[in-house]
Amino acid sequence: MPFVIETDPLKHDRLLGRVKAKPQPRGVRWVGLLKHFEPKPPSAPVRRRLDSVRRYLLAAHAPADAETVEPILQLARNEGHIIWSTAGLSFSDDGAAMLRASRGLVLFCSENAFSSQDVIREVARAKRQHKPILPVFIDNTFPPLDILRALASVEPVRITDSHWKPRFLRGLERLEVGARRDHATAL
Repeated sequence: MPFVIETDPLKHDRLLGRVKAKPQPRGVRWVGLLKHFEPKPPSAPVRRRLDSVRRYLLAAHAPADAETVEPILQLARNEGHIIWSTAGLSFSDDGAAMLRASRGLVLFCSENAFSSQDVIREVARAKRQHKPILPVFIDNTFPPLDILRALASVEPVRITDSHWKPRFLRGLERLEVGARRDHATAL
């Protein structure tokens, strides 16, 4: 959440009632002497899509991994899961609104994904919003330390394993119902 330090010298006088308060612009809220800017609402087309679908997941992957990820996403869609992909989408206010309204994040981990700033930004926002994350490793790349901390309590699905499909589909079902993954439960 972006915060701006308030430098208005009359702020103290306004709080004590000595000076009449200025009208606040829409979307701004005061927290002590800090000004908090509310996130912008999504655009009209994205708002209509978000309203029409209540239970969906968001897939985060690098655009370079699209050939590998698309068959996996198609498998999930054939099983009835609704997954939107953010590859190639700049993480604007619409992308942030899609993440806020989603049930969770399916993170496709690869060397390309870990070098993509958009993917790292999506993971950071998902953790900040307490969204459950299902990591799916499509290669044997070791994640960077900051992403490793975000995924510390989650057992990943590895595509190189022979039994990855049932584990992947069970993980998606858990994300859809909102169950958080911890060490006590097994995929």
